[in-house]
Amino acid sequence: MSAAPITYTPPEPGDLSMICAMQSAYYAEHHGLDQIYESVVAAQIDEFLGRYDRAGDFVLTARLDDRLAGAITIDCGGSPPVPDTKWARLRWFIVSDALRGQGAGREMMSRAMAFVRQSGVVGCYLSTFKGLDAAGHLYRDAGFVLTSEAPAETWGKPVIEQRYEWRP
Repeated sequence: MSAAPITYTPPEPGDLSMICAMQSAYYAEHHGLDQIYESVVAAQIDEFLGRYDRAGDFVLTARLDDRLAGAITIDCGGSPPVPDTKWARLRWFIVSDALRGQGAGREMMSRAMAFVRQSGVVGCYLSTFKGLDAAGHLYRDAGFVLTSEAPAETWGKPVIEQRYEWRP
């Protein structure tokens, strides 16, 4: 019996809330992050939804058996890290345990970066933390470079926060 096909689609109503739930559950189980992490992600998603532009931003979901099982976002409308420039931000990249090892993360990253390359931005950045080795590998394979590391408690627990950047 073959595995169910993975389908990639734009977001449906409610998907970004489910992405927040997926992120919260994953990071609680695997990294001990609690409701503070969830509140930070929920606030960021709320702010994004208030200005989401389907033509100018990129949200891709991965579905398995018609259920949300992964997602990636390229946010082109937030505050740029360098004033008076146009940057994109990679956000809320998640792959469920059911999809891990099937190439879904690599496929979503490839599609997201194709969007970034055609969007005319100066660069793309993301924030993450040390210890997410599989994700870091995907970022580096996509051309991102680790530009800084610093201790932080943004997520409610001490971590080494990392910033990656991609430039055309």
